[in-house]
Amino acid sequence: MRLISTYPNCSAPSAPSEIPASGGYPGRFRRDPFTPGKDLLVINPIWLIQIYKNVTLVRYMADDVGILVLGHGSTKPYNKEMVEKCAKMIGDLHEGPVRIAFLNMDEPNIAAGLESFSGTGVKRIVALPIFLAHGVHTLEDIPTELSVDPTHRRGKCQLNGTEVEIRCAEPLGVDESIAALAYRRASEALK
Repeated sequence: MRLISTYPNCSAPSAPSEIPASGGYPGRFRRDPFTPGKDLLVINPIWLIQIYKNVTLVRYMADDVGILVLGHGSTKPYNKEMVEKCAKMIGDLHEGPVRIAFLNMDEPNIAAGLESFSGTGVKRIVALPIFLAHGVHTLEDIPTELSVDPTHRRGKCQLNGTEVEIRCAEPLGVDESIAALAYRRASEALK
């Protein structure tokens, strides 16, 4: 089998029969016309778009940038576990420190999340809400907790006497990768 392309954190199955119907892999196997009896993994264009987006963003994400992954918070413990796992995956992609914080009901709160960057040497912190769309939390509550201008979604804070820039990222929004995940969840419901 020849592997044409890969996507970070995706492992390719060893045989075409191992590809789940839910589309959990970034491509499909096809017969390789140049090597009879061999399989070829053809990458889905949606994954290529996502790869391009990720590659173009890398140049902005230096190791002096911290990412504060923001969850809503819940009385259910699995909500915090999901945010922690998501932050770990982001940390696997990012060279700088990645921390978590919650708007309410879970710890650490946003102030403690910001303070957790003390001593890391970050000059900028990106507050990344794990929310699908804008709402009162992303437009008002989170900027207020971060002490940033809600219009420009930027501000500054002091960490150990050093001024650090804070930028609020957009919510996850509409993206091919979100649609692919939603479709996969719909497929899984039929199993």
